[in-house]
Amino acid sequence: MISGHVSLAVAALQQVDGPARERIRANALAKVSAFEKDGKVRVPGVARCIVGTKHDASGTRPGGGARAHPRRSESRR
Repeated sequence: MISGHVSLAVAALQQVDGPARERIRANALAKVSAFEKDGKVRVPGVARCIVGTKHDASGTRPGGGARAHPRRSESRR
């Protein structure tokens, strides 16, 4: 999975020199290796899904105008 955080990291890495990138790479690999099991890396995190409704042209909500409760899903492994 790739998140929006990746673009921030890429932008930051473009601003440092080669030796600094290598130090950052070595540090990241050392830290993520703790999450390796059976040749796979699974880094725990949180996922959120935010759902909303869009008003139709008349200004009412789909489904008879009933207000839906927002759903939030968080997954921690």
